[in-house]
Amino acid sequence: MLGEKWMYCLGASLVIGSSAWFYLQSESGRNAAYCAAILVGCGGSVMYVTSLALAGKLIGENKESGAFVFASMTIFAKVACGTSIFVTQELFPVGGATGEYVRYVFSVGPGAGSLLGFLAVIAFLPATVRCRKVVHTVDCSVQTDDTTEVLYAYDNPAAMDDGYKGNELVIDIRDKARVVS
Repeated sequence: MLGEKWMYCLGASLVIGSSAWFYLQSESGRNAAYCAAILVGCGGSVMYVTSLALAGKLIGENKESGAFVFASMTIFAKVACGTSIFVTQELFPVGGATGEYVRYVFSVGPGAGSLLGFLAVIAFLPATVRCRKVVHTVDCSVQTDDTTEVLYAYDNPAAMDDGYKGNELVIDIRDKARVVS
């Protein structure tokens, strides 16, 4: 119903909202963190499934490169996950500030990744911009000195062919000229 891109944005919004919930969570309401963890799991699952659907859409009819695309995605995901785990473990504090560090890791890590994915999907949404012809109507005496001349169909390429792509000039008998470009 919504499509892959909008579902991905919905899942990313769930993860971003849950990350904000983790960040704002106080120690007195720590039991509510289970709800935020459930929302992160749901949003992450939606993002994963829709990313596979988007990859399938990217492959399209070109079945020869499908295995390469999915293998590349899998390798990139594993390298990114391993790198994030390595950085998280290397930056783990030795002192007593582990509670704040875990709060930042649980909130900023998934939130930043989801925000990046959300922005990437939004950037590639199709723009529905339609080009239309611009028509200017001006007085014929401004454009020509002789207002009695009438162009015939063979003199006016715009009147002869509907597919004419150049600058088109159509002269009207009622002393008006339309320039279509």
